[in-house]
Amino acid sequence: MKAKFRNTSGSKSGLIYSDPYLNLVRSIFERAIYDLIIESGEGSLKKARADAASFFFNVGSPYYSSFREWCELTGFSHIFWQQKAMMFVARKIYRDPSFEKVFKKYLHNPAVLAKIKTFVKILRKRTCWDIY
Repeated sequence: MKAKFRNTSGSKSGLIYSDPYLNLVRSIFERAIYDLIIESGEGSLKKARADAASFFFNVGSPYYSSFREWCELTGFSHIFWQQKAMMFVARKIYRDPSFEKVFKKYLHNPAVLAKIKTFVKILRKRTCWDIY
């Protein structure tokens, strides 16, 4: 049984928040991260990936403003969640380099793509690590 911790920064993974509202928002963020790296590119899965990319990275989209509002309401760090999403995408590109071409279709922010490429380079340098 895990102990309950009140952690509003979102900086520790695997913690159970004492407030159910914080768990709900964390779950929404994690679902959006997993939507970024959906395996298949068919139908509604394409829309889910596009919406998730807009949610975390496309500053002009209404999804991004919702993301920032959720972070402000809960006290979560938006930078932490963006970097977590970038690392998931980088890990997916590291494992399947063809995914980079797929992901570029949904990303409209070149600075984010540059950061993701940096994360991929870091993963490639650390080839002795078993990346899960």
